[in-house]
Amino acid sequence: MSDDREAQLLEEIAKRDELLAAQAEEIAALKAEARYLREKIDLLVKRVFGSSSEQMNSAQMELEGLLAEGKADAPALAESGTAGAGSPSCEKDPEARKPRRQRLPEHLPVEEEVIVPLEVQAAPEAFRRIGEEVSERLDYRPARYLRLRTVRPKFVSVKDKALPPVVAPVGPQLAEKLQATPAMIAHVIVGKYADHMPLYRQAAILQDRHGLNTTRQTLCDWVMLGARWMRLIYEEVRSQVLAANYVQVDETPIRYIEPGSDRCQTGYFWTVHRPAPPGQPRGPSFYQWHASRASECLDDVLGSDFDAVLQCDGYAAYESHARKRGLVLAACWAHARRKFHAAKDYDPGMVDVLNRIARLYQIEERLRRSAASVEERLRVRQGESLPILTALHALLTDWQTRSRFLPRSSAGEAIAYTLSLWKKLCLFAHDGRIEIDNNLCENAIRPTAVGKKNWLFIGAEGAGQNSAILFSLVAECRRLGLNPQDYFTAALTRLPSATTNDVGRLTPEALAPLLRGSNETQAACAA
Repeated sequence: MSDDREAQLLEEIAKRDELLAAQAEEIAALKAEARYLREKIDLLVKRVFGSSSEQMNSAQMELEGLLAEGKADAPALAESGTAGAGSPSCEKDPEARKPRRQRLPEHLPVEEEVIVPLEVQAAPEAFRRIGEEVSERLDYRPARYLRLRTVRPKFVSVKDKALPPVVAPVGPQLAEKLQATPAMIAHVIVGKYADHMPLYRQAAILQDRHGLNTTRQTLCDWVMLGARWMRLIYEEVRSQVLAANYVQVDETPIRYIEPGSDRCQTGYFWTVHRPAPPGQPRGPSFYQWHASRASECLDDVLGSDFDAVLQCDGYAAYESHARKRGLVLAACWAHARRKFHAAKDYDPGMVDVLNRIARLYQIEERLRRSAASVEERLRVRQGESLPILTALHALLTDWQTRSRFLPRSSAGEAIAYTLSLWKKLCLFAHDGRIEIDNNLCENAIRPTAVGKKNWLFIGAEGAGQNSAILFSLVAECRRLGLNPQDYFTAALTRLPSATTNDVGRLTPEALAPLLRGSNETQAACAA
């Protein structure tokens, strides 16, 4: 064979090897992309049709951790347990799940019905009562709508008939010629924002069951009127939340549709929560509406004077706002854990990470149950949580350095997300005020998530802030254990005659002692 022919063959072989290598690389990339897309599809299917709980059986986690890593610290996990707040918990005793029959509340009024046997009714003198058998059932009386007629008699002077007639003044009202009392407006507000009943459905109930020809537009006008009056109280609650040195922020999408438009657009409720000091009940929250999710919205949500620690998820708008304003950001371990939980079905090594995170939550649950002070929380976190965080950081960094998981995979994305926020995720271990996650703020958002499944969208962009005002005050009533009907009735009755200085005494927290005392008095009178 000639040298030219041999060189030609070698060149063809090299080109073929190069082509095969390129094809192998392309096949590997396609396989990786197919796996990545399959993970995303499975995750989407689970979100739509599966359970949203992130709890796992602790024994299963320990076994999978041993199989995945074979590390010596797995028995230590089994010994210490992994149950905790928001963490996998052991299965409960089946006996504990048996429903118990609850007694009817003592504060309910009692109507007594006495049933005498027919034999005794026929000849009462032939029988002697020796006792009784008593049973109680919960009864219901339908709501009543009344015409509240206000009569103001006119009087003239008998001695001086030239004087004009005397009539009692009406007093301050929510609006002139308004056909609804504060209690009726409160009833409509509570129906929509606490019971999540759309206004068209409320109008249908009024008409079909009570014969009231009240249109949906009329109910809408009443709600807007109530929101305008309650705005001052809402601003007072907002100022109390933002006066804290540490708050949590999150946002949730809410669809809205402009009149005359045939397409819904997406707006957002931004939620700000002020965590209560350790050992105290949950702190207040407020919602604020914006038609966008841009970082500029935070200028309005938090205000120009806000200067505190801000806890949030990894959304870039928070980072942009914090850099601009010089704020300290704390990240959320619940968001990081959620990503590892989504990846555990494809990469068993994620179970080891979940075990370590569960131990962090176990420590937090112990501190919460003991109502530990800020100083005690810092001491325990420095001694117990910080070593766990250090070991976890070393593990994730090693995996990322060795490219153990593909960057475009659920596990790779979880690792990259967590390491990119690591300093913010560890801030809770260096500050006893800060919570381990943003779940308190997410819990405050939940009522809106229930509502938008019923009323689907807000009628217009301008109605968004009215809804935010009323949602905020309903959430405050729920936090304080108040009946929102009682609160809105009391507030709307007092507002027309209130001054600016009186607004602070009309918040749900300020009226709570009065409303609770009124309810106890009514219950005692009924009994």
